[in-house]
Amino acid sequence: MAYEQEALENMLYKQVADICKTLGIKVKSTKAYLIKEIMAHQGDATSPDTTAKKVAAPAPKKNQANPKRKAYEPDSDEEKEEEEEKKEEEKDGADLPEKAEEEEEPVQPTKRTRTATGKAIPVAAPKKPVAKKEESESEVEEEEEEEEEPTTTTTTTSNVSKVTKAIAKSTQPLGKWTIHKDEAYFFLEQHISRSKIAAFDMDDTMVEPKSGAKFAKSRTDWQWWNPVVPTMMKQLHDDGYQVIVITNQGGIGVKVQFDLANSFYVGDAAGRPDGWKPGKKKDFAASDKGFAMASNIDFKTPEEFFLKEAPTTAINSKFVVPKATTSGPELQGDDQTVVSKTQELVIMVGWPASGKSTFTKKHFIAAGYAWANQDTLKVKAKVQKFAEEQLSQGKSVVIDNTNPTKAARKEYINIAKRHGVQVRCFHMQTDRETSYHNNYHRERTLDVKHVPTMVYHMYNKNFEAPELSEGFKEIKKVNFVLALDPKHESSYKIPVPNTAISGT
Repeated sequence: MAYEQEALENMLYKQVADICKTLGIKVKSTKAYLIKEIMAHQGDATSPDTTAKKVAAPAPKKNQANPKRKAYEPDSDEEKEEEEEKKEEEKDGADLPEKAEEEEEPVQPTKRTRTATGKAIPVAAPKKPVAKKEESESEVEEEEEEEEEPTTTTTTTSNVSKVTKAIAKSTQPLGKWTIHKDEAYFFLEQHISRSKIAAFDMDDTMVEPKSGAKFAKSRTDWQWWNPVVPTMMKQLHDDGYQVIVITNQGGIGVKVQFDLANSFYVGDAAGRPDGWKPGKKKDFAASDKGFAMASNIDFKTPEEFFLKEAPTTAINSKFVVPKATTSGPELQGDDQTVVSKTQELVIMVGWPASGKSTFTKKHFIAAGYAWANQDTLKVKAKVQKFAEEQLSQGKSVVIDNTNPTKAARKEYINIAKRHGVQVRCFHMQTDRETSYHNNYHRERTLDVKHVPTMVYHMYNKNFEAPELSEGFKEIKKVNFVLALDPKHESSYKIPVPNTAISGT
């Protein structure tokens, strides 16, 4: 098939690169260069006798040069400038260490910041291509020179929010637009000095697709969400605010300290239900509202901020924070005995983030039990080996995994039988929604990555309720009793970012 230049220009860099690979063109340099190579290749590969339609010649083998392809020479000042900038960046990049020091991955909130001052709204710094396995293994990255791209860490405190980024200034031209793959970047010549922050989500808050589609069809398919948006943002700048665009698609190249009390965030993902306003559909998520709550700044929807509408009190029930009891017995039934006086093996059962580890540490670890945990030991075989070793030394062991199936539990029951010790089961009664809510709360407060939704779906699909016939001496049901550190009470009120886990 023949490719039109205009169509290629509207594609992402990776899409153009994939076409190059199909045609046997080596992937390097800018998108403009690759498009020029594709057009040249089509011109060479088309037979002079073709009158019906163009058919691309069969692609040569990978990494085999095309003898008919013309050498590329930039023929415009803009292309020459791009080539010179690329050479300068490669020269600067050669002086950087092979691998930058890794920073901690950001926890909830997961959004990063792009900045704007005056009329210029700079976009994000390049994102590190590790979000998907297939991207990290793509031939595009193999054929390009490897370059370490910086990572971002976001932290919040009671009175100051800081966003930092490791970045090599020598590789980033300041005060001008720079094209990198399919993205454009603008780095300010000056540091952000204003402490009052007016932060905005981008899609469906500042802009929306001009075509009326759910997602933009091209880079030109956009319009202001409402005609008042640019005027109000200019007014914010005149009033001393630093206007910032918040996105989860990139990073930031500066450090920001701002006044939480006089800052705010505007976004459309507020967890509103169907019909919250006549003709309006439900919000796809509550992540914008949660981000503002986690950052401890005021939150408004676009309707509230730009149109001055009254705040809606309607909330999608799936985003309501679960109500957990904060007092009462931990175990169901009259017998509240947890620790055994004789050697044993205890198997915990329950959803991820249902409170298993908290209960285990409070009772079993404090009593001297050996703690076998796959999150720590990583491999099930190591957990089993550890349990064997500890039982052989006369210690009691607690298996602190989800253990949803009879087959999973049987492996540990057999270990206990070989050592002649009793086996008890402690089954957490925490429901699915509360466990999932705890999952994100734990990420925010304990700095551990949240468990993916898929794990919850798999647990639900495979779960088999524990039975005495499996070989347990007894099965104790554990109630979820919420015990929050006072400093984390506000964090627990933040809703989950999406509703993917809801349902049973």
